[in-house]
Amino acid sequence: MEVDYDVAIIGSGISGTMLGAILAKHGVRTLIIDAGTHPRFAVGESMIPESGVLLDILAARYDIPELSYPARVDTLINHVGTSSAGIKLSFGFAWNERHQPQRLDHIDSFPIIAPEAHLFRQDVDAYYLALAARMGATIWQQTRIQHILEEADAMVLKTGKQDIRVRYVVDAAGYRSPIAQTFGLRDGAQRMQTRTRSMFTHMTNVTLFEEAIAPIEATGMANHLSQSTLHQMFKGGWLWIIPFNNHPHSTNTLCSIGLQLDIDEYGPAGDPEEEFQQLLHDYPSIAKHFEHAARVREWTVAPRLNYNSRALIGDRYCLLGHAAGFVDPLFSRGLANTFESIARVAPKLLRAVQADRFDR
Repeated sequence: MEVDYDVAIIGSGISGTMLGAILAKHGVRTLIIDAGTHPRFAVGESMIPESGVLLDILAARYDIPELSYPARVDTLINHVGTSSAGIKLSFGFAWNERHQPQRLDHIDSFPIIAPEAHLFRQDVDAYYLALAARMGATIWQQTRIQHILEEADAMVLKTGKQDIRVRYVVDAAGYRSPIAQTFGLRDGAQRMQTRTRSMFTHMTNVTLFEEAIAPIEATGMANHLSQSTLHQMFKGGWLWIIPFNNHPHSTNTLCSIGLQLDIDEYGPAGDPEEEFQQLLHDYPSIAKHFEHAARVREWTVAPRLNYNSRALIGDRYCLLGHAAGFVDPLFSRGLANTFESIARVAPKLLRAVQADRFDR
């Protein structure tokens, strides 16, 4: 069988590039193909202890120490850059009542085992893309796949400029997965009971918790909530505040801001800026974070966050990470799920390439 590559990975985000680095390091002819380019905005920024452990496991298992550098703030700063991460010492939760100031007895935080990172994905994703290229993967950016054909002994990716024959395709392109679209994998999938919509952006000049609401002496928390993944909660929704500027070594002034709303409570998505300003009007303590804040990019709006697929694998393809589905960003499980899926897929792909057997 004549093929151009053993494995094509659609999507050059964090999951596709990490897997690409592993495969290329171990002799797999790997193509990473993406309609966009880097650097670029991405969310999925909050690490948890399991995330760092999984990065350490992947780095040791596949002899790529660079995979583990984003597991800790110090190695991120040293190897990725001083703008690449904020620090996370806890999960923070604060309850809000409409038109009422925040009560200090409605605030809590849960310290984590060791310091974790808030990943500035623009930097981290570009770092992993460069790592995949150093390991030997071929990178094609700004290349849109127009059609995908499944043959008996290969997959064919048609770009309009050329046809690419590969032995296997990993789709790591997220919600707009070309494989899911081509094979109708969203059709007939079990509907999620969670019905959430979201809008998110990055802002500068966000006032962090201890300055905006109350000092640590008043809250009695074990850690500063400005060094947490902060969830500002209210009936039918919540707002994340994920700072990248919350330690002395950071040169990044930004915070990630994301608003999640129950569709049954708030209805379909409207104008995002109007919705955000209404939130600040309704919840005065949340508004204190944003008295001097300014957006640095437009809102990204997801009319429905929750989706699923009726199948995740075929004989010559699989869906990786958020190409497969998504439930909700609460509790920061996204990156851990992504790293675990890489840990499960990588050894099977390496064996399949070696044996030239890809059937399910």
